[in-house]
Amino acid sequence: MAEVKRRQTKAGEARYDVRVRIGGRVVTRTFKRRKDADDYARLIEADRVRGMAVDPRAGAEKLAPYAARWVDQRRKKGGLPLAPRASRSGGCRPSPDRWRRREYMTVDVHGGLARRLGLGRL
Repeated sequence: MAEVKRRQTKAGEARYDVRVRIGGRVVTRTFKRRKDADDYARLIEADRVRGMAVDPRAGAEKLAPYAARWVDQRRKKGGLPLAPRASRSGGCRPSPDRWRRREYMTVDVHGGLARRLGLGRL
C-alpha cells in the first residue's frame, strides 16, 4: 500500500512524499501538490494489482552487464546453456566478455555491397 506523508521544507513550503514498496525496495517520490501525490499513489497501486509495478532504479543498469547475465541465464530445454551461434551474415556475435572489454565487430557494409554489384573492393 502506498503511503502519502506531508512535510515542510526549510522555506516553509509543503511537500508530499509517496512511499511504496516495489520489488522488495522502498521507492519514494516527492510532489508539491497533494493531488499529484495521491494520483501517483493510485497509479502505483493499480500497476501493482496488474503486476506491472517496476522499480524505477532498475533501469540504471548498463546494457553490457545485463546482456552478460541474460546470456548466462538462458538455457535449452534440457537445462544446458545455449551454444554460440553464427549470424546469417556468416560472422559470429560478440561474446559477453568482448562486450565488457568494449571490443565490437566491425561490419564492412560498403565493401560487401560493392562486391555484389561487381565493383570490386572499395
